[in-house]
Amino acid sequence: RLHGVTGEEFQIPLLERVLISGRSFWFYLSKLFYPHRLGFIYERWHVDTGDVWQYVYPAATVGLLAGLWAVRRRIGKGPFAAMLHFYVSTSMLILIVVLYFTRYSFVSDHWQYFGCMSVIALAAAGIARVLDLIQAGRPYLKPALCAGLVALLGVLTWRQSGMYADSETLWRKTVEKNPDGWIALNNFGMALVQEGRVDEGIAYLERATEISSNDPMGQRNFFSAWRMAAP
Repeated sequence: RLHGVTGEEFQIPLLERVLISGRSFWFYLSKLFYPHRLGFIYERWHVDTGDVWQYVYPAATVGLLAGLWAVRRRIGKGPFAAMLHFYVSTSMLILIVVLYFTRYSFVSDHWQYFGCMSVIALAAAGIARVLDLIQAGRPYLKPALCAGLVALLGVLTWRQSGMYADSETLWRKTVEKNPDGWIALNNFGMALVQEGRVDEGIAYLERATEISSNDPMGQRNFFSAWRMAAP
């Protein structure tokens, strides 16, 4: 059973969901192959059904899947199966139910954990095939390149995990990458307040209430911090 969230705030029309679904597919694919500026909470896109360029993403998604299916007899069904699995596991859910986290962002790194397995398997198969073709007479090439790839991924993972060192670091890094993310501003402000840096925290809490003026939690946190700072 699938349980979505209810309420006027989460009543997203189907056409807007299609635009979100298509864009999230390419967002996740790009982050998988180029993991630059990974964040805890990403910017929430402005979805506009009247904006023509936003239809490029779902159209490109359909085009990619259709193209891989059309050439399946020449390259096999593996690439089509991998991309279809990736889409179903990462970007199709918004077409069925709306989750609460969409209040903050339409995408999240941990939403692609299941989907990325098929793309990683496809990429690994491709790398192995290419290495088999070019390593003739060079038996050391495959283990050397694979070891280099593992080392690179290990370094990237180590660097990324640093942002989860503590609450303040997590929310500071999130605010740096998503300066208009009101939930990150709110949580970073509260982390500063709890450390006794009340005046610093108030500035972030005030910014959060300016962006999301109808959020009661943010207003409560802001006024609680303001009272703490009052003489």
